Amino acid sequence: AVRAATGEAVLLADAKQLPAALAVLEAARTEAEAAGRTRDVAQLWLTKAELHEKAAERNAALEALDRALAAAPGLNAAQLRRGVLRIEAGQLAEGRADLVAVFERTG
Repeated sequence: AVRAATGEAVLLADAKQLPAALAVLEAARTEAEAAGRTRDVAQLWLTKAELHEKAAERNAALEALDRALAAAPGLNAAQLRRGVLRIEAGQLAEGRADLVAVFERTG
């Protein structure tokens, strides 16, 4: 269900239908939350962040990454992306902290 939802959302976003893409992700996230599938919830937030980033909506992307990491604190892809976005936004200390955390987990 998550893979299908993320695939559909990416296709919609690529077709310049971001609101519809976000609605697909929201429906899948609501379902995953109700089922207690926190890893799926985190993955859906990560996909949402990627779509916002493609649309040049950095603040929305950062918020979605925060939510992904709240659901799954060890999700390296989300923390790595958040670190890079924070550095690009001039939040150097926060960005470095994210990158260091990922490095410490992965070696």
